[in-house]
Amino acid sequence: MKKGIPLKKLIQLKYPFKLPDLPKPPILSVNFTDACDLQCVYCNNPLFPYPRTMMSDEVFNCLLKNLKKAKINRVRIGGGEPTLHPKCALMLKQLSG
Repeated sequence: MKKGIPLKKLIQLKYPFKLPDLPKPPILSVNFTDACDLQCVYCNNPLFPYPRTMMSDEVFNCLLKNLKKAKINRVRIGGGEPTLHPKCALMLKQLSG
């Protein structure tokens, strides 16, 4: 190691490339529910030992507020079967607006 040159600088000299700094996540995954009624043969969801849950209005409203604040413009809906949530259509409309 050369004297007087910080290790970080030596690494930057040896590997002169930089990954871009992302100011925010490019996409956010959201689960309205972990419940599912599709019974796909390849899915391990029926084996989950905990009770099925639905996202509360309070959590969803907090999510909306923080999405706007963070300026995240892509959301992936996943988890169980989202349409089982009684407010799925409303939630999707609010997310897209």
